[in-house]
Amino acid sequence: DLVRAAAVSGIAVMFSTGHRSLPLLCILVAVVAGAGAFFYPAMSSLKPIVVSPQGRQSANATLSLLQTSSTVVGPATAGLVVAFAGAPMGFAINAATFLISAVSVRLIRVHAPRARRQGLLTEMRQGWIEIRGRDWLLSGVASAGVYHVANGVVLVLVQVVAIRELGGATSVGFISAAGGAGGVLGAVIALRLRPHRLLLAGFATLALMPVWVISYVWPGMLTGVLVGAFVGFAGLTFFSICWDTALQDAIPHHVLARVSSWDILTSFVGMP
Repeated sequence: DLVRAAAVSGIAVMFSTGHRSLPLLCILVAVVAGAGAFFYPAMSSLKPIVVSPQGRQSANATLSLLQTSSTVVGPATAGLVVAFAGAPMGFAINAATFLISAVSVRLIRVHAPRARRQGLLTEMRQGWIEIRGRDWLLSGVASAGVYHVANGVVLVLVQVVAIRELGGATSVGFISAAGGAGGVLGAVIALRLRPHRLLLAGFATLALMPVWVISYVWPGMLTGVLVGAFVGFAGLTFFSICWDTALQDAIPHHVLARVSSWDILTSFVGMP
């Protein structure tokens, strides 16, 4: 969190001084992503020891609900900030949110047992063995890699389409807010619904994401895109909660972070 706060602050300074260097921007974004790559596997292994096994799905859903609720107001506000105050202010606020997150993480008090260190390559191998030994996990990780390659193309293009044809930076914020609202619905459903076949239900709702993509083609209007984002991200959030819960239930805790690292790597390494 502290590294990400510093890197995003650097981006804010770069834009505020008018020194718009694409190589420097790429380096700072890489630093942000690299720090996030440490944060997320560690947090994934921390969550299941904070709550009981029976409460994992509810805990995952509650965390997702809190996160997606903030994305309802946050992106819309960000769009307005960027439109009226400029990019430097938007990045400065973004940097402050990482500082707030750092304080929140520092307040967590839980005993996290650590496995004996065996070297990077050995630990990577152990994580891959856990994945390879479970057909559902191996196929899920592989399909996520394919999904994110395609989704990466979409995430690049939809920003361009929204800015050029749907109203500019403010519309980008509203689209993100609609996706966040859909995520809230998906999290609420996950709080209430406990399907017997968790992953089957999750993958079924993930199939709603193409609704969001298609909405840029037809009807191709901001209203339709907002509806598509709401529906698609409701399904994506429900799936994510099911997937996280399945990992926490099936993977021994001492290798959970290593499996999560592989999950994140294979999911996002191909995203442009």
